[in-house]
Amino acid sequence: MNTPALAVSDLRIGIRRDGAPTIDAVEGVSFTVAAGQVLAIVGESGSGKSLTALALPGLHQPPVTIRSGSIRLEGVELLGLAPAALRRLRGSRIAIVLQDPMTALNPVQRVQTHLIETIRAHRPMGYEEARERSRLALARAGVPEPARRLQSWPHELSGGLRQRVVIAMALVNDPAVIVADEATTALDVTVQGEILREVRRLARDSGTAFVWITHDLGVVERIADTVCVMYAGQVVEQGPAGAVLAQPAHPYTRALLDCVPARQRAGTRLNQIAGAPPSAGQWPSGCRFAARCPMVRDDCTRTPSTLSVLEGTDMPRSVRCLHPLTP
Repeated sequence: MNTPALAVSDLRIGIRRDGAPTIDAVEGVSFTVAAGQVLAIVGESGSGKSLTALALPGLHQPPVTIRSGSIRLEGVELLGLAPAALRRLRGSRIAIVLQDPMTALNPVQRVQTHLIETIRAHRPMGYEEARERSRLALARAGVPEPARRLQSWPHELSGGLRQRVVIAMALVNDPAVIVADEATTALDVTVQGEILREVRRLARDSGTAFVWITHDLGVVERIADTVCVMYAGQVVEQGPAGAVLAQPAHPYTRALLDCVPARQRAGTRLNQIAGAPPSAGQWPSGCRFAARCPMVRDDCTRTPSTLSVLEGTDMPRSVRCLHPLTP
């Protein structure tokens, strides 16, 4: 079998503040992403999505620590890798796109400077060759008039164009994996749709694997091949995106889908999930969703649930629920 572009196994991320004991904010996260595929990680704020995203390329900072697990990039274990070796891979074989492009772009440097420096940090390449490679990267990311945009300053670009520039920076060294953390959340719907189409095309044409972090199931429907649904630091359901969204097996996934405005009848009050997720380190003894679950049973509050293979489905799926919904 071919080595996946990214394989994460039993990832456990802790947070320690003010000398207090370390608390687990993310527990037991596992997934694989093949070349040219898009994996979406979805869940509410506080579910552990962004902590997972930052941990993949090693960009987490104290008080956040990776306590255990494995992150393998093209078969190479990243956890425990020397900092210099990790820096060589970061930006060349694995790259990240963050939500706000203005935090990723230096306001006093032109677009071409960002791209050329990204290239020459990893490749011995002359200026003109790097500039041409930068122009091609902008074109691949869907930036119109890429030669002219090389000369632009960040403040001269719209939010959508700035995000495309950041995606071009991630693409410019042909990485195996791009991690995108809420990369289209701040954009209007039209621009968001254009960027999602470009990402699907890039994954298909270049073979780059994407890990797309989002809270928006509408984005998942448009972009993902597979999906991991996270709640309270754990994966509660995962499998092919089409199957999970069409027939969710976990009540939390069902509740998230019920909150999508496009799925609700016009003129009715928008649905919401009652209550709030538990805080990290204050996990209940049973199922972490039990207090908010409309289908809770007595054993749900006492017995921890494990991520198990869902029986009776045509495609491999897993769910963390004692009483999963029938597909």
